[in-house]
Amino acid sequence: MSPRLRRGLLLATAVALPLALSPIAVSGAHAADVTPAQAQDVAKQLQDWMTAMLGGKVPIPPDLIKVVPAGELYRLTIPVPPAVLQMQDGAGKPTDALYALTLRSLGGTRWGIEEFRMPSVMALSAEAAGGLSAGLAGASGMAVAPPGGKSAPGAAPTAAPSMEIRIRSQSGTGVYDTSLKTESRLEITTQGISVRSAGLGQPGQRSEGTIDRFTGSFQLRPTASGGVDTINDWTMEGYTGLSADPTLGEMKFSARRVRIRGELGALMTAQVTSVVQTAIQMAMDAAAQGKPANPADKLGDAGRAKLRTIIAALKGVVSGMSLEESVDGLGLSLMGQSGSAERVLFLLGGGAPDGKFGAHMELGVDGLKVPALPPQYADLLPRSVSVRPVVSNIDVVALTKLADEALDPKADMDALQAKLLGLFMGNGVQVGIERLLIDLGTTKLTASGSVTPMSPTSAKGQAEIAMTGYDALMDRVQKMPEAMQVIPVLALVRGLARTEGDKLVWRLAVTEDQKITVNGVDLRKLGGG
Repeated sequence: MSPRLRRGLLLATAVALPLALSPIAVSGAHAADVTPAQAQDVAKQLQDWMTAMLGGKVPIPPDLIKVVPAGELYRLTIPVPPAVLQMQDGAGKPTDALYALTLRSLGGTRWGIEEFRMPSVMALSAEAAGGLSAGLAGASGMAVAPPGGKSAPGAAPTAAPSMEIRIRSQSGTGVYDTSLKTESRLEITTQGISVRSAGLGQPGQRSEGTIDRFTGSFQLRPTASGGVDTINDWTMEGYTGLSADPTLGEMKFSARRVRIRGELGALMTAQVTSVVQTAIQMAMDAAAQGKPANPADKLGDAGRAKLRTIIAALKGVVSGMSLEESVDGLGLSLMGQSGSAERVLFLLGGGAPDGKFGAHMELGVDGLKVPALPPQYADLLPRSVSVRPVVSNIDVVALTKLADEALDPKADMDALQAKLLGLFMGNGVQVGIERLLIDLGTTKLTASGSVTPMSPTSAKGQAEIAMTGYDALMDRVQKMPEAMQVIPVLALVRGLARTEGDKLVWRLAVTEDQKITVNGVDLRKLGGG
């Protein structure tokens, strides 16, 4: 295994410490000063745990995680080589600690996090920038000047990549139980964050942004099933940014508030450990083996066995997941045009509690404004839009079995493809829109419906669409000369509607023989089929 790959695996494992499975404890009186021997013992426990996580085949450098006494406390740091990042602490002094934690033993396997800090300044090192320069030059065929140097003679110079992050003030506290038997949490607050970068993607690109205040919390909450609910909740306030590249020009954006909340329900950490260990072993085997003896069978028997282990471990690894992102007071400006929205919402979630996977997504926009639109078009700009697509009833057990069958080098892939298609066709899988809302002010539309695929060429389903203010919409459309061609279509749609109070309602149904009806009217009979 190359030193770079080994270092990457080790750093990734260090960052994964919150899911450590081996309890790390300290003996002795809490009030006494920590001795070097106690600090060394904690460091060794961490090193032993990481060795076990990596299958015992990757040597752990003694400086990967540092633990030293700090009076009654322990100071734990995760360093990054200066060849990657150049960093400064809050006093402006150089540091190599990407994360620094001051810990107090609370007895047993519980630790109090008295302080959690990141560097106040982080910048891409000259060495790392030089590596990126070479990569960009090879990918684009353009000359990229090395840091402090010049590009090749006769070539148009391009600025070397750069990146800098600054944090004016920060604090972080929490509690962590290495056995995961009681709740753990980490709460962070930072203020005055600024980020600048240039040339990290396409040559000539640059970006910058500021955040007035950032707060975040991370929780590990044990469940009765033996798993751990993992909850992340982050909020940014006073966000402004700028992005520029030679193709699109300059784009500015801002937000009064951005919130991101994600949750994994009942994460089974033992299964996660099995997946990590097996995946690392597969990577090590592949690196050691080089080219396979049989190119037609790249995995080999040992590789297939490990992949089956991963598939088995992933079954039931979480009971469900959810993600919610919201942006309040969004503003955008691009190519001389601007727009804003009072609120933008994105939701994602899913789970398979009974062996049947289902998922949903939701997109929503409120208070949308585009000042440059002419009045006749501005009237048709939705005040708010919300759509919630869903999928349900996917057989996870059958899908897992197919994945296992596909690992057989003698598997009939055409037959497996037919089985896979059969899982989604004629097996009760539903795809639909649980809710669609469009508010045009005087006109409002709601809709819902679902479709069940029966074969590649047939499906059955139903939908309902309701609208208020249809006449007001027609009045607006008729004032737009370029929309005259759609008026006959709108008139036909109006004729198929059923009036229910102040609403027009369209109920659609699709049968397996592809008969489509709207309020009982067979559309195939309209216009002679």
